[in-house]
Amino acid sequence: MRKNKIISGLYILLLISLMSSCTEEIDLKLNEGNTRLVVEGCITTDTIQQKVMLTKSTSYFYGESAPVISGAKVKISTGNQLYEFSEVPPQSGIYYSDLPFSGKQNETYDLVITNVDLNADGNLQSYFASEKMKNYLVIDSIYAQEINYHGKQGYMIFGFAQEPPTKDDYYMWRYYVNGQLITDTMNKITFASDQLINGNYLKDFQMGFIEEANTGDTLLVETNSITEDYFNYIISFFLETEWSSGSFGGPPANINTNINNGAVGYFNTEARTKISLVLP
Repeated sequence: MRKNKIISGLYILLLISLMSSCTEEIDLKLNEGNTRLVVEGCITTDTIQQKVMLTKSTSYFYGESAPVISGAKVKISTGNQLYEFSEVPPQSGIYYSDLPFSGKQNETYDLVITNVDLNADGNLQSYFASEKMKNYLVIDSIYAQEINYHGKQGYMIFGFAQEPPTKDDYYMWRYYVNGQLITDTMNKITFASDQLINGNYLKDFQMGFIEEANTGDTLLVETNSITEDYFNYIISFFLETEWSSGSFGGPPANINTNINNGAVGYFNTEARTKISLVLP
């Protein structure tokens, strides 16, 4: 019996020794793939200088901000209207419409991007995207209730609204506290579809939960009507990031986009309404 214990102890020591000695630095050489144009653009019903951002895709281990696309030509058109965009400030990759304008319900907006040289080889590329502006969802009133939600203290926001009778309506909500946007990342924004509520009057429906607020703060709720395609883009984004099952999930895939010629990102439209209250 004693002999067996000695042998077992020697085996464990040998195993530990082997495990500790098998450490070697591995230089992973990943296939970075082709450089692609990344588009972040949105037309809203606010009367503002609308914005489009252009950058390049980068490698997995790129530790800096994405390289910008400068010197491109950006235009957006709808019907007989054409809106020119300029890069402001220069070399920033951020393009604003030369004049303020507001998107209109049920209008289709076409984005055209030209004069893009992704690889600095003299070959210019062009890109196109199109998106329709949806109808407003008007919130009649809102109220906030302070609660503990999944271990976090904050405010649950409730609302009242008449949901339009049209099918396939999709919405997202952003929140501002004392004029400052607090839903500044995708995982803080609330999203919903009208699949189960189409055409109904909504009473006490949960619009979202916020933590970054205190009694007496002014809360502004921004309701955005979006397209089904953009809603699906958001879902695919989360399926490849926060909702991924890790090693138990399927192979990674490109996120949906409405931009052609191999670009990534999305050009969307948002019909906006706003309502505010002072938090109790």
